[in-house]
Amino acid sequence: MSEPPIRAERLSRFYGDVIGLMDVTIDVPPGITGLLGKNGAGKSSFLRVAAGEIRPSQGHLTIFGTPPFANAAVHRRTGYAPEGDRFFPEARAGDFLVHLLRLSGYVRREARRRAAAALEEVGLPTVFRKRLAACSRGMRQRVKIASAMAHDPDLLLLDEPLSGLDPLARREAQDLIRRRAERGATVLVSSHVLHEVEHLTRNILLVNRGRIAAAGDVSEIRALLSRFPRRIRIECADPKRLGALLLAEEGLTALRFEEGALVAETDAADRVYAALPGLVAGHGIEVTGIESPDDRLETVYDLLVGGGAE
Repeated sequence: MSEPPIRAERLSRFYGDVIGLMDVTIDVPPGITGLLGKNGAGKSSFLRVAAGEIRPSQGHLTIFGTPPFANAAVHRRTGYAPEGDRFFPEARAGDFLVHLLRLSGYVRREARRRAAAALEEVGLPTVFRKRLAACSRGMRQRVKIASAMAHDPDLLLLDEPLSGLDPLARREAQDLIRRRAERGATVLVSSHVLHEVEHLTRNILLVNRGRIAAAGDVSEIRALLSRFPRRIRIECADPKRLGALLLAEEGLTALRFEEGALVAETDAADRVYAALPGLVAGHGIEVTGIESPDDRLETVYDLLVGGGAE
């Protein structure tokens, strides 16, 4: 069995008396994984260790089976976009990318070609000669993403990559991240904005106070929270009639009616979902939509960490 792209074993990172990460053991699989948590939860610390920028204080982390710190071979396979700007303000966007690519071992001609291609990929084909100090925050953010992707890495570590982007640029960046994953890259993308990651992937790591609060698919995580009733919202032509039929089902704990819909609260969601087709078909009730608000990332996160501030 091959090593996962990222493996952490009892990983901790301390900054003096401040805990960045505490006893994290997790495998990050291929594809896109969302690293979710509020500001100060430990997301950036995990990414910095994975990028080889800092050492673990305790435990281990490997990239493709190898520790990343001071490891040029791992760095060549990794692209890292940190949260904050790390530019020479007077440098031009293209020269900045060329410099990084030259450090990665590319000859100047190939470095310039890759830099221009990366800027075009992030929607900035005309800023090669533009000074970074004259670029907007959103443009600098896209230059940073381009710098992480220009050498076609196998692993992308993106720390709050959508921050500062307008809605159109945010959607384009999400599409770009998905395309990179489709081409075989593993992507670990951090965010404190839950719906942004929900548009990218269902595979998540929830981070709280330096620890992994939960990991896996959103629906799988939600299913573990059996102590919390689950809501199912059903849009239909006759909510009261369908509600009366559902009351006969086991596991229903509450029922609420809205205009054109009913919301069932249950501690046996699978049973309700299994019963619905028969009830609807058998009684000729037109249903136009079914959703579970409690499968949303925001709800799952709040339940797991209590909604408290970091």
